[in-house]
Amino acid sequence: MKLLVLTDKYFPRPYANAMCAQELIRVWTQQGDSVDVLAYGDFDGMPDRWEGNAVYYVKTDERLRLFYYADTYRNTQKGKMAHILANVLSKVKGSILLPWQPFYSFSFPCRIYKKMCELQEKNCYDGVVAILNPLDSNIAACKFKAQYPDVPYVVFCVDTLRKTFVEQHISKTFADAFIWEKKILENCDAYFYMHSRKEDYELPRYDPYRSKLRESDMPRFKVKDIDKIPRYDFGEDGEHWVYAGSIGGPHYNPNQLLEIFKKIENSPKRVLHLYTRGAEADRIAAIADKEKLNVRVHGYVDAATLESIMATANVIVSLKTSDQISAKIFECMSYGKPVVHYSGHLDDPDAYYLHKYASGHVVKMYAENRDAEISGLLQFLNNTIGKKVDSVELMKEFEMSTPEYSAKKITEEIMRAKNA
Repeated sequence: MKLLVLTDKYFPRPYANAMCAQELIRVWTQQGDSVDVLAYGDFDGMPDRWEGNAVYYVKTDERLRLFYYADTYRNTQKGKMAHILANVLSKVKGSILLPWQPFYSFSFPCRIYKKMCELQEKNCYDGVVAILNPLDSNIAACKFKAQYPDVPYVVFCVDTLRKTFVEQHISKTFADAFIWEKKILENCDAYFYMHSRKEDYELPRYDPYRSKLRESDMPRFKVKDIDKIPRYDFGEDGEHWVYAGSIGGPHYNPNQLLEIFKKIENSPKRVLHLYTRGAEADRIAAIADKEKLNVRVHGYVDAATLESIMATANVIVSLKTSDQISAKIFECMSYGKPVVHYSGHLDDPDAYYLHKYASGHVVKMYAENRDAEISGLLQFLNNTIGKKVDSVELMKEFEMSTPEYSAKKITEEIMRAKNA
């Protein structure tokens, strides 16, 4: 079978949703399927092949190019200026294209569509798999489906589709982007939503598309055999807590996490290691230095080193202050170690998974009774430090969250559509 997968920033530093695409592609490739990737272009030199798969690129609109440039050169003056300009352009375009939110460009989906048609004529794909978000590639896929009705189009929706500009600047009430979701549902052959969003898709407005809706989950769960992973030397004594990933902004606001950690860092000595970078990381490092906190900011490390760090940690830390699913939560749980999740949102989907995880604990940062939350956390630590969740038990609980599960289900839908 030959597939074309649509996603956004795929290489060299893939966005979270593109990492989901990578996991699915690895499974299909191992099974002997041929997979090409159509991704969003960047400034740096980019490979024609990645892990044996052909990768094609479409030049993004000015707004995204500025955001990508800012992300690549985030600690430089040019990178900071690019981020400011990107935000200004987002507000201008968001205002002009308000009725079409979260749509920011008419020309960009057209470029994706043209590239899809060019590749289809050249490679004759058996199916198209589009990751959602991004929206633009799915709009292009809808148009492609009209041109090539015999080529199955499957959507793998890992994010909610929201009118972010409207939500931030006008009203959350009118931030629903169902107008685009409806268009995608009308054109696709199958639409996979995430297990933690199941209740959202039980609304009556989805009834006309019920036959296309399929349940799956973030394809990021893979059990780690920590006995085979080299131990890491943290260079100091103590109970080592590890947080790795993005920090700051609306999704990962660390302020309350730090306030809670201050109250427990010396009973016994606990050390919070942050493997992250950026302005927020610099701010935390300055606070830790000034207040003599047991918080260490290390910057990013390579994948093998991070795996060793996570496998050696006494506690793995996760954080979420919005209602978006974080693929990182599955990596945290895959080590079978105690995971403390700091939740700052009533509708935090990550908390749903931690409640299913045998060695997981959710600290509700928004709770009025902070002392009760801290007491519950300390009790959890006393009961779980040094213990590991059985790998068989983990696989049984999170089978739907493995890339193998989703890849298999998507393949089944493509074959069903082809044989219809």
